[in-house]
Amino acid sequence: TPIVVTSNSERQHINRLQSAKWAAWKGVPRIIWRLEIGGELAAHLPSRVRERIYVEFPQFTGSFVHGAPGYLRSNNNPVRGLSNGTAVLFENIELDPREDADRVCNDIATAAEDTNVALTYPPLHINVAVPGANAADFVEKTLGPGRVVIPVPRVSKWEPVNIKLPGRRQADTFHYRPHGVEQRFAVTVHKIQGQTCNKVILQLNKRSFMPHLTFSMLYVALSRVRT
Repeated sequence: TPIVVTSNSERQHINRLQSAKWAAWKGVPRIIWRLEIGGELAAHLPSRVRERIYVEFPQFTGSFVHGAPGYLRSNNNPVRGLSNGTAVLFENIELDPREDADRVCNDIATAAEDTNVALTYPPLHINVAVPGANAADFVEKTLGPGRVVIPVPRVSKWEPVNIKLPGRRQADTFHYRPHGVEQRFAVTVHKIQGQTCNKVILQLNKRSFMPHLTFSMLYVALSRVRT
């Protein structure tokens, strides 16, 4: 059941927390990796500032937990049911060829509960199952016989993030390149438009930041459920 929020910041922080809880509930490790920080100042960031960005801005850290809910971020193939917002389930990942696969497999096999397994490089693909797609349309394209499993690469364009660094008067723009799939523990009001859900959880807490929850946002969220 998605938690409907007003901002990407809320969504990203909730997804990071809930993915860890999902891994603990399922008794599996969470696989994480750091995305490159791009931008004019990126190459000159002190190590302590770089670490602070990774801690405070979840979008710079990718994560994978088997079976976790997600949604596609773009219109991959609308004719075959692969559109922006299509619900998916995280299936597995394809490691970067530079990755030490033996080390990763050993870390996964020996990891305790509530443990993160860190990759050195972002995976080439996050493979996702698409429960709502017609398997007959993907006979020669699926990675899983009898069902629809597709690879999702990283997006081609760098996405901006405004960050206020210590000692600077204004925020600077940095960039990152995520995969074309998002976790669906939390979803913004904007992203959930047009979707139909059995249930939603509405984040009604008073916000000290923009955007505040408006009546139109509330109406959109409430109208996503059948009853």
